[in-house]
Amino acid sequence: MKPQIKRANEFDLIARHFAPLAQNFPGALGLLDDAAIISAREGSQFVITTDTLVAGIHFREVDNPDVVASRLLGCNLSDLAAMGSDPFAFVLSASWPQHIAEDWIQHFATELGKIAQKYKIFLIGGDTVATPGPITLSITAFGFVPLEEALTRRGAAPGDRLFVSGTLGDSALGLIALENNIKFISKSDRDYLINRFQKPEPRLELGQALRCIASATIDVSDGLMQDLGHIANASNILLEVNASKLPVSAEAKRVFLAEPNLESCALSGGDDYELAFTVPQSKLKKLKNVKTKLDVAITEIGWVCEGNGIVTIRDAFGCLVKPKYGGYQHF
Repeated sequence: MKPQIKRANEFDLIARHFAPLAQNFPGALGLLDDAAIISAREGSQFVITTDTLVAGIHFREVDNPDVVASRLLGCNLSDLAAMGSDPFAFVLSASWPQHIAEDWIQHFATELGKIAQKYKIFLIGGDTVATPGPITLSITAFGFVPLEEALTRRGAAPGDRLFVSGTLGDSALGLIALENNIKFISKSDRDYLINRFQKPEPRLELGQALRCIASATIDVSDGLMQDLGHIANASNILLEVNASKLPVSAEAKRVFLAEPNLESCALSGGDDYELAFTVPQSKLKKLKNVKTKLDVAITEIGWVCEGNGIVTIRDAFGCLVKPKYGGYQHF
């Protein structure tokens, strides 16, 4: 049985560690009321998303509080990015086991505040309770998007091209490295891949720039193969992916060269939080301008065909490839 640790009560915890995160947003009311007040923006729509992380499932129980905060808020911000949204505010629900010291909570709140400040999103409320365990943390994030400009998964059409931002597989390799399950890896490569897992960087600017350009968008959180399946289903089309075109970092390439059995991470590894999206050929020039303006890596990896909710993977010779893993399963 884990020892109990004395700490402040619920209201002291909120006042001490979380109310400072809300001080720049008047509608949060200092976190002293039961709810916040938000004014709608003229000509915009709300975008709302929720993610929950549970210790031992979505993060390791030994992870530092700054890592937990980064992953918790990062995955919500990535959902907003996938909708082309401007981040605005979030609420936090935290269930703390008794063995979690207040010092842990303080470091968690401090890192949460740093990330919120970086991405200009405000904490406006939530709830905190005690639990026998494990730590369970949930954020509901709010954003704004101009009317009729939200990105969704349902607009891809035959003839569109398929793209992905950044590189794939880094985060999955980072988790494997954390668990010391990569035999041949340099310290610098290990540090890079672990950082990609622990400190996700949501593609908010790219998502906003893709408004009125992308026909369908999703963030890569459960693995490219699985997440593309959501676009294929929502748009009722077939996605053809050229596996030889998948963007892979130099660090991941060195790991794959030493341990080819890990190559499936590029197709099926989760937590990359890159954006995968389709673009009509008539808007490819606009996409090129976005790529130049943002100086972000964007790679064409396939195309959209007539079909019925299917994703197919082909190698450089056009032969069908069957991935070993489909992606992360929540149940």
